[in-house]
Amino acid sequence: MQAQTPTPILPETLNIEDGLSQGFIPVIHQDREGFLWFGTKNGLNRYDGREFKVFTHDPDNPYSISNDWKQTIDEQGEFLIIGAHDQFLNLFHKKTQQCYPISLRDKVASAFSRVEVLFEDTLGNYWLNTRDQNQVIRLSFPDRFWERFLKDTTL
Repeated sequence: MQAQTPTPILPETLNIEDGLSQGFIPVIHQDREGFLWFGTKNGLNRYDGREFKVFTHDPDNPYSISNDWKQTIDEQGEFLIIGAHDQFLNLFHKKTQQCYPISLRDKVASAFSRVEVLFEDTLGNYWLNTRDQNQVIRLSFPDRFWERFLKDTTL
């Protein structure tokens, strides 16, 4: 019996010359539609297999992401839940590309500089690990929470 010759792996590289906003990528997420989302220090990048679209903070746009440095990405229906390098969760509606930043500053007793990890458990709770306070925070979204934002996102 002869050993088969392994098929060589042919890596493809994508970088800033291809449209990626920055080379430091702490998080990658593939959504249900197949898009790849890259969180970088310079914004949220969506890759469709051919090109990148970059979403950054715009202080003049209330529907822009809260901060350009993205740490975590999770998905909830039509939304991405994004933890940034600040005390916000960003609810990004994928179809309209509008973002709803939600401040955690008033909801958490101790201050922190960023959300490090975001995880959804089987009961629908979100667990956050923060950078500075070595703490875990559980968030439970109220019933019909997402519907409120869907009313604002109709095209």
